[in-house]
Amino acid sequence: RFTIAFSLAATSIVVIFGQEILGLFGPDFRGVYVPLLILAAGQFLNSLTGPAGYLLTMTGNQALSARIETSTAVVAIAVCLVLVPRHGLMGAALADASANVLRNALLFVAVWKRLGVRSAIF
Repeated sequence: RFTIAFSLAATSIVVIFGQEILGLFGPDFRGVYVPLLILAAGQFLNSLTGPAGYLLTMTGNQALSARIETSTAVVAIAVCLVLVPRHGLMGAALADASANVLRNALLFVAVWKRLGVRSAIF
């Protein structure tokens, strides 16, 4: 629950103060606020699934975890190849966030089916 609270607080800070924080790196960085929001939302959604990857690895299911990590990395690359040429930085942010959410969802399901544990907060 602490992780969710921290993730919610961090995401809220990014939403509220993101442009100001980006501005610290120079005026050109303010233009990446929306991709930053997409990445922050993806990370917040990831926090909802709990430490599924760690649970698999620590219980002897590291091969399954590695297969999920590898397959979602391939998906991320494929989605980047489609979205980045068309949408630039926004496409990269969407590809990364969606691949991370997919990876954590698959890891959550694997933990639930293999270990009978629901690693999510809900």
